[in-house]
This record gives sequence, C-alpha cells and structure tokens, in this order.
Amino acid sequence: MLEHCVESRDTVWRLRSGILGAHLESFAEHLANCGYAAATVRSQLILLGHFNQWLVRRRRGLGELNDELVDKFVHERRRLGKWRRESVVHQFLTHLRTHGVISSPTPVIDETPLGRLLHQYEQYLVLERGLAPATVTNYSGFFRGFLTERFGNGPMDLRELDVPRVTTFVLRHAPTMSHGRAKIMVTALRSIFRFLLQRGAIEPDLAACVPRIADWRLATIPKYLSPDEVERLLPDIRGPARSRHSAAAGAPRASRRRDCRVRARRHPLAHRRDDRSQQQTASSGSAAVAERGR
Repeated sequence: MLEHCVESRDTVWRLRSGILGAHLESFAEHLANCGYAAATVRSQLILLGHFNQWLVRRRRGLGELNDELVDKFVHERRRLGKWRRESVVHQFLTHLRTHGVISSPTPVIDETPLGRLLHQYEQYLVLERGLAPATVTNYSGFFRGFLTERFGNGPMDLRELDVPRVTTFVLRHAPTMSHGRAKIMVTALRSIFRFLLQRGAIEPDLAACVPRIADWRLATIPKYLSPDEVERLLPDIRGPARSRHSAAAGAPRASRRRDCRVRARRHPLAHRRDDRSQQQTASSGSAAVAERGR
C-alpha cells in the first residue's frame, strides 16, 4: 500500500524503518477505504514520517504516545510556521488505539458544578437535539468559555446572566475569529440559553438577545463559478473602478490647470498681452471689412 501512494523507494524505506513504520501500512489502507485520494494519503504519510523523526530525536517510544505528546508536536510545527494538516496525527493516534496498539486514556469525570452542567448540556444536544459529535464539541467549548469568563472559579449564579453581559461577550470575541466561526458562536449561545431556559436556570429568554453576525448576500464572488469564469468576470469588475481612479487622478491636474489660468490673468503682463491681442483683432477686422468693400 505504501508503494502505491509514495513513489520514492527511499521514502518508503524510511517510513517503514521508523518507530511508527509497522502500523503505517494499515493506516494507509484505512485512509484509502475512507475515500481519501492517493495524493492526500501520501501527504499524510510524509507528515507521519516527520512525526516519527520528532519522536526519535526526543527518544520516545511507541508506548509513550498520548494526546499530550501529539499536541506538543503540533504546537512546535505551528510555531515554526509548518502548518500542514496536523490533525492526521490525532487520527493516527485514534487508529492505534482502535487496534489495541496503545491504551486509551482513562476518562476524567469533572464533578464540579460547571462540569456537571456541561455534561447535562451535552446529553441534551445528543439525545434531544440529535446533533453531530463535532457540533456538540463546538457548542460545549463556547458554553465553558462563556461561563468561565463570567464566573471564573467562583460559584455560578446563572440568574445573574443578562443581556449586557451576553452582548459584551459577543462583541469581545467575534472580532478575534473568522466570520464563520463567529456565526457558530452566536448559534451556540442561542442553543445554550434555550437549554438553560428549558431547565428553569434563567428567567428571561436570552436567546432572543444574542446579537447577529452581519452577513451580506452577494458580497463575494459566487463559489459555483469556475476559475475561467472568474477571469472573464474580473475585467468587467475592474473597468468602472479604473475609470473612477483615472477620473480621481485627473481631477488634481484639472484643478492645477485652472489655478494656472487664474494666476496668469492676475499677472501684470497679462494686461499688455490682452491689449496687444485686442489691437490685433481690431486690425484684422478692419482689413476684412476693406477687403469686402473692394
């Protein structure tokens, strides 16, 4: 399977001779069965090769693999500017746990009031709302962040939540994330407040008070356009803009020419030129009259 995805024999040899080499074959087959393209599988295997070298430099064995070690590898690559689908390392870690190569971490049960409330909310999302695990994880993260920012490590009195605090939270965090992430945040907050209202934890319906994220229709190029269609569209978009820029650039020049004419009229020699031109006009006019008289 590795030879099918990676053309270089030297690269295949390095992948198989590493700490993770005995399990890369089965992982590549798993990716192919999931529908990944050969080029994608190749890039992910090369990334795992970098992870293997990182483990060797730190003298870590296969039995020491855990989420903390993977997060440290991902953090170092991001710090060096080498962001390249590091989520595949977590995916490989899950693959090893599924096949019993490494042990799964012992689940930690949070018995704090915040932990119990989050567990109830997650059960609500799964059992009553039927949401996907990724959505549950996103919403729970916003729930934890909102309550931690409001109450910290102190006691939680949910009846203290009001509209100004909700608005302040959204205005503080929305500019720090992408437009799509901000929309997920406000959607999660509405879901959270509906859950709290349903449980009787809050009295006002704060879900109706969560600010909306501005979203203007047709503000970007439609995604269904092909690259060739976009290239044909760009000249029409740039044409009026170029005309406006050229007009704006020509305005100062016209203003300077107008100022020069005004200054020329005010110059002392301008009167002499005007008198001379009037005399020339008069003489040419009289000559034309005399010519017609003949």
